[in-house]
Formats: sequence, C-alpha cells, structure tokens
Amino acid sequence: MGPGSDVQGEAATSTDDVDPSARAARVATEFAAEAGSDASTQRLLELVVESFAEWGTIHLVQPDGRLRRVAAHHRDPSRRPAIDRLREAISVDPALAPDLTEPLRTRAAVIRRRSSEELAALAPSEEVLALWTRLGFGAGVLLPLVARDRALGVLALMAADHDHFTPEEVTALESLAAECALLVETARLAREAEAATGERLRVRAVLDTLLAHAPVASAVVDPDGRVLHHNEALRAMAGSADPPPPAGELATPRLEELVPAVAPEVAPLLEKVRLTGEAQGPVELRLGEVGRRRYWQARAFPIRRGEEGLLGTGLMFVEHTDETLASRRQRESVTRLDLSLAAGGLGTWDWDLVTGRVVWSTGMEEIAGLEPGSFGGTGDDFLALVPEDEREQVGRRMADSARSGRDHHDEVRITRPDGDERWIETHGRVVATRDGVPLRMIGVASDVTERHIMEDVKLKLLEREHQARLAAEGSRERLALLAEVSATLATTLDPQAVYDDLATLLVPRVADFVILDALDDDGGMREAALVHIDPTREDLVRKVRSFRRREGGDGIWSVRRAMRTGRSERVEDITDADLVAAAEGDEDHLATLRDLSPRSALVAPLVARGRVLGGISLVTTGPRSYESDDQALLENIASRAANAIDTAMLFDSRSEVARALQQTLLPPALPEIPGIDLGAKYRVAEAGIEIGGDFYDVFEVPSGWTIVLGDVCGKGPAAAAVTGLFRHTLRAIAPSPPGDEGGPAAVLAATNDAIMDQIDDTRFATAALVTLEPGRGEADLCVACGGHPRPMLVRADGTIERVDATGTLLGVLPDPEFQEVSLHLGPGDALVLYTDGVTEARDGATQFGEGGLMDALDGAHRLHSADAVAERVVDAVDAFRDPDLPSDDVAVVTIRVPSIEDM
Repeated sequence: MGPGSDVQGEAATSTDDVDPSARAARVATEFAAEAGSDASTQRLLELVVESFAEWGTIHLVQPDGRLRRVAAHHRDPSRRPAIDRLREAISVDPALAPDLTEPLRTRAAVIRRRSSEELAALAPSEEVLALWTRLGFGAGVLLPLVARDRALGVLALMAADHDHFTPEEVTALESLAAECALLVETARLAREAEAATGERLRVRAVLDTLLAHAPVASAVVDPDGRVLHHNEALRAMAGSADPPPPAGELATPRLEELVPAVAPEVAPLLEKVRLTGEAQGPVELRLGEVGRRRYWQARAFPIRRGEEGLLGTGLMFVEHTDETLASRRQRESVTRLDLSLAAGGLGTWDWDLVTGRVVWSTGMEEIAGLEPGSFGGTGDDFLALVPEDEREQVGRRMADSARSGRDHHDEVRITRPDGDERWIETHGRVVATRDGVPLRMIGVASDVTERHIMEDVKLKLLEREHQARLAAEGSRERLALLAEVSATLATTLDPQAVYDDLATLLVPRVADFVILDALDDDGGMREAALVHIDPTREDLVRKVRSFRRREGGDGIWSVRRAMRTGRSERVEDITDADLVAAAEGDEDHLATLRDLSPRSALVAPLVARGRVLGGISLVTTGPRSYESDDQALLENIASRAANAIDTAMLFDSRSEVARALQQTLLPPALPEIPGIDLGAKYRVAEAGIEIGGDFYDVFEVPSGWTIVLGDVCGKGPAAAAVTGLFRHTLRAIAPSPPGDEGGPAAVLAATNDAIMDQIDDTRFATAALVTLEPGRGEADLCVACGGHPRPMLVRADGTIERVDATGTLLGVLPDPEFQEVSLHLGPGDALVLYTDGVTEARDGATQFGEGGLMDALDGAHRLHSADAVAERVVDAVDAFRDPDLPSDDVAVVTIRVPSIEDM
C-alpha cells in the first residue's frame, strides 16, 4: 500500500497584461498611494487610459450642477495639444450632454459606439466636435464615480475602434471606478475631518477607509470603554439589526450599548490589555441560539500613539463557524463510513510502517475467513494466507507502494483456513509527515471472487460486442461512402468527371489503387481513370497492365471477365505463387508484379440499362483483404457510377445534337457585300442544352440585300421549328413581297400571315428587318421592326441614335402594323441590331437596358470593323451580368460602311 506521489504543479503564469481584473487591480494599487494629492484626478485618468483605452476625460459635478472637465489624457504624446485644448474647454451643461448624465442617473456603466453623424449631434460645441474627431471616437465607456451614494462625476474612456471594449473590461472598469471613487471621497472626507475636528477624526476617517469593508469584525475602544471606531461587521456579528446611535460626528457609544451580546465576553480581554499593555487572546465566542449558533475568535491588542501612552484597545473578531461545523461533520462522516463499510462487506486495515504492526477490522477478518480477533497483527500473518508461489510478488508490491508513496491497488488470491480460495481487492494510501516520511498505510479491502468468476464471461461478451461494433462501424462507413458517392456523382454531367471523381473518392478509403475502364463505341477498352495512393506508382500499374495485354488471358483478377459475364469477382488473398503463375515465366513481369505487391482485389462491371459501359478494379497492397461485404459495396458503387456515366453520356450526346441543330438555324458564314462591312456575334445561354430562339440571316434579293435578326419565343425543338419556318418563309417572301412598295414592312406582314397559317399555338416571334442598297462609300437602308428592340445607329462622329421603327409582334395579330424608317449610312456609320438578351441581362435587380447598350457603344465609332463593334457589345453584357443568374441568348449584327481610316 503506498502514499500518493508528491506532484508539484506548474507555477501559474501572470496574466496581468491580459486579464482586465488584474489590470484594474494594478491601477487601483498605484492610485491608492496618490489618492489624496492635488493632482490625483489627472493621475487616476492617466493610469486608467494607459491600461484600458486610447484617451479619456474626467468630469466632476460642480455645486451648480454643471459638469466640469478636470482631467484629459491621450496615450499618444503627439495628441497632447488636442488634449490640452479639450481640458481647457468650457464646462458642460447636463441638459446638453445626456451621454454624460446617464451613468450618473443609472449608477451603471454606459457603452457608446458612435458614427460621425451621431458625434456631431452630441458635441456641445464645434470646437469639442473637432477635438473628438481628431482624437478618435468610435467606441466609449462612461463610468459613474460614486462614493457613499454621492455622485462625484463621470470617467469617460474612448477608442477609435468600435469593438475596443470587451464585456470583461467593462466589468473590471466598473469595479475600478467604484474603488477609485471611494478612495477619492475618503481622502476628501479625511482632509475635511482633519481641518474640522483635528487628529481624532482624521484617525477615524483612516480607520473607516481601511476597515469599512474588511472581512473581519473590528473595533477600537478607548481606556474609558467608549468605541472610537467600529465597522458594520461588528454589529452584524452580534446579530444587531438596529441602526447605529445618532449621536453626531463625535458620537462615541459604549461597547455594551453598541453590541450588548459581545461586550461581556470581551471585557476581560480589554482589562488585561489595559493593565499589561500586551496583546491578549484568542478567546472563543459562541453567539446565537442553538441550531443557528456562530463561532468566533476574539483578540485584543494595544494601540499606542508615540510616547503618549495607550490610545485605546483594538478588537478583532474572526469567524470560524464553517471550520467548527466542518470538524463536527467530519466526525459524523467517520461514523457513517464505518457503518457503510460494514454494510458493503468491506474491511479496513492499518499498517504502521514504523513498527510493522498491522491492524485488521472485524470486516477484514470476515473476508479472510478468520474468527474475530484471531488475526496475528503482522504482515507475515497476511502473506501466510497467500499461495506460496505468489507471496514474494504480493509482499514486494506492497513494500514498493509504501516506499514510493504511490496509492496501492492490488488483487490478491488467498486461501481461507477452511480451504476455500477467494480473491480480495485492496486499496491503500500512505500517511506521511510534512517532510514526506511515510508513517502509516491505511486501506480497505473487498471480496471480488464473484467478479473473477464472471471475468471470462465478461471477456467473451466484450469480444462479441467489439465484433458487433466493428461490423456496425463498417456498415456506417459503407453507407457514408455510398452517400458521398451519390452526392458527388450527382454534381456533374461530364462523363470523364464521373470517372475521375469516383476514383478519387475510393482511394485510399477502400483501395490502394483504383482503375476505371470504359468501352468505346467499337468495343475497345480504354483506361478512363487510374489513381494510386502513391502517385509515383501509377506508371507501375500501367506497366503491369501492358504485360497482361501482351500475354493475353485474364490474369490474377480480370475486369474483362467481369465485363463479359456481368458479375463482380473477388480475390481475397493474392500469394507470391499467384504472382509467379500470372507472370508465366517472364522475369521482368514477375519483378514488376512483386514491386506492385497486390494483396487483394475486387472487380465489377459498369452496367446501365442492360448495357456494359466499362469496369472498375479495386486493389489493396497492404494487409487488408477484401470480404463479401466489400464486394457488395463495390457492386452498389458500380451500379450508381454506371447510371451517372450513362446519364452524363446522354446529356453530352443531347448537348452535341442541340449544338448541331442550333448551327443549322444560323448562316454558316456572312456573305461579302461590296462596300459593306458585316459583323455578327452569337452567344448561347449557359443555362442548359435547349436550342435557343435567337437567329439572324443575310441574303441577296433583286433590289439589294436583306438582313434580319429575330427572336422566337421559347426554347427547344418547338422554338427551333418556328425559327426554321421563320427563316425559310422570310427567304421565300423577301425577293418578291406582296404590295406595290415591297419594303421591309411588307416582308414582315407576309411572314406574319404565313406563321399564323402554319402555327396554331401561342408562339410568337420578334424581328428587325433591314433592306440594304450599297453604294460607293455609302449605303441606303430601310428598317422595320416587329416587336423587336430598336436598332442603334452609331455615326462616324460618335453620335448614337435610336432608330424608332416600331411594330407589332409576329404571329399574334392577323393585321399587324409596322413602321418603316429610311436611313443613309456614310463612311464610318454603323447600324447595330441586337436581341433582348442584351438589354435584359441582369446584375441583381438591375437590367443592362438601352442605357447600358448606349454606354457600350460610346466610342465604338473609333473601331475599324463591324465585328469589333458587335464584340464590344457582347463583352460589355458579359462584364455586367451576374453569372449566377439565368441568362438568355445574345445575338448582335452590325452593318457598317467602311471609312478611309479602315484601309
């Protein structure tokens, strides 16, 4: 049995620089030494600012109720001129400074965080506002200076940072302000008392300050038995609830008048001090009724004044009620412990390490099967009960504990006198001197035979529980992996990304390296992804596969066979003999296999909708072997991956079809028109794979050229059908439109009729149609719009104009109205046609609009090609729009007459 080891704790590190309470205590300590000086207010502020803020002020309440700024300080010496001017500013009217008066009214700290506008509203003058701004006022704490329920003033601390003052600092500052206010007020009272009544009242004021809140009861009694000073703890100690006698400033009641219950008890002490001039005590006092009694120690000591003899006697009362009651409870606990040990079948033992004497309790003898009082009383008597082959070890463990001071814990097998074998568990602790010399070891013991009998059963149960826990954890890990695989594969519609993401997820969680193979359209197998836990060994895996392809056959594990049969396969344990057989006598192949050192393998086909897309191979190189649960997991993963790959391939195929179809709705290239520069930009929306409705076309007619830019409502095949119908109808009508004039309005009207005859749903279209007659260095145009955004005309001098050619939507009304506008383009002039994908582009709630378009075209007259003008518009839209918001197709067509600068 051994004493507890003597562990020495690490020395605490000072936290004065970070703990607000410690900083506040340091400030209070430094200020206490100067609290009575004339410059104490300024000194107090300097101490507080240096510890808690960047700058601050103190305002004191004047007899007329105004607040006078008596101190100001900033930590930065370069700000001292501003601080000096602030200190000299006029007093503050409380009615004009609610921030300063609030802490005096609530008697609590006020935290303020102010903007520049709020500062301007609060400043009592422009001069003060300018000084506040220069000094920096983002956050402030205003603390009331209150002592003895008297408001002395306000301590204001400021910093430029809005988050400067933490709640812990504010709490510490409240306590500090209260303490410093008390010191200032006490010093003031002491000075007044000294001036008014002389030395006696000065002594009383000092005693008030020192003992008013002391944790002990105290009093000073003069030789005549009158109380010169006492604190409130004295009256509370005697249970007195009456207020002190109202005898004025010089009142000196007698001790028996102040605390009747205490005076008789301490009278002998006072008399002995008076006669001997020496300290007396302590004397035990018991006060109060039984059941509510409190216990005190009283001491008396002489108070002398120089050589004038005894001034009085000091009394100090220290309460030890808690200690007395604790001692009583300890004795009761010992009694209860003895009863509990007996009821619990425990025995106690006490080993005297000096004499070697061992004392056993009756319970201990009962555990050992001895008659009461029959234990011999030595350590050998105990060891005689231990089997002979274990005695030396048991004795050594007990001696080691006693010598080292460690707590002793042991389980010992004993044989009772009746031959019954039992197990006892002992706990002991050393009792040592203050110098660490072991004296005794005391302990308890219990019979734990039944626990040992059940130990084998418990171990078996624990093993079963462990296996069940491993199985449950494995199941949770597999479910988590499946969930992560599903979530990851659902985030992409790129087939290659599916392969790459899956391989990355599986290494190293379920394999040391993973291979994903894909079947091409011609039935060939290609490597889609390969990931090894050590990237430098991926080429080694590829080398092993190249050997297998060269030699043919299926090898140790075969993803080809799994793809042929449609079933997964598992190789639990790959031996060196398997490697030798797979190498088929090729030493280079065998060396490469041994270097790769595969341990176990799983393969599964990737099958979706009854079609084999590829295969997956998992291989370990460490101690892990794959089991049936791993095979089921791989089959589940392979099924999900195959579906994701199939979906991505379908999406990719559909996207390609959509792109191809979209191209058929646009001219393959813009024709060359003599004397005219044409430019077009088309950007498909990024929101999906649907075919867009924007289109443009340029074709020649007998009278010149026709240029059209349109937008069909909706997306997808239906919109593509309308777009194709619109283009082909317009091309058929434009060479010989009905009517006498045959202008763009007539072409749009005839196209509208054709659309309404052939489409019976609510689909409609918009279009801007331009007829062009080029000349030498000029061109004549006629423009008509059917519900389409107005074209923009960019002149060579930089002027930008809207072409107000308005008209009805196409495919809606049987008799639409269109307005034709004739234009003449000179050298450098350009006409810009665009779809609503330009003006309706959004950044949040803001649209690009015609204003954004005109801003984009500002300066476009300096560009030297129609393509550059169109590209400038598309780039401006892309820079403006929010990429996270849905967008529409964008189409821009520019018709420009080249200028001489373009040459």
